[in-house]
Amino acid sequence: MSITNNTQTPFRFDLFATLIPQIVGADGLALQKSYSTTFLQAPRKFDFPFAMPRESVTLFPSAKLMWLKRGRLGLKITAGDGGDWHFCNLEPGIYRVRFIYSKRNERAPANPKSTGKKSLEWICKNTVPTPFVEICLSINS
Repeated sequence: MSITNNTQTPFRFDLFATLIPQIVGADGLALQKSYSTTFLQAPRKFDFPFAMPRESVTLFPSAKLMWLKRGRLGLKITAGDGGDWHFCNLEPGIYRVRFIYSKRNERAPANPKSTGKKSLEWICKNTVPTPFVEICLSINS
């Protein structure tokens, strides 16, 4: 995924747990998702990349398909805060996938060893969906 700074000023993107996946099935309905974590991690410097005007920031959310109990297929996508988004009961077929950028956090640690918080200034606090990308899931036996 690539995000471009289309403003005339330098911009610091907030990518700490701000991308929420959405998957829509062939029937046009969004698949149910869940979130889980065994630990949460604090924001790190690389979660807030800086881009000059017309520069892009590239990121690769980690995802993997896995077999679940009773032969069900699931998808796990890393949330970026130590947790994961889960989609269960996937079947062969065509899906549309996108991420929704949702700016939720307004503060980040001043430094990793401090418990204090430092306010960050943001140009906007929006919810922005990316375009859908169509994927075809098939299982070869």
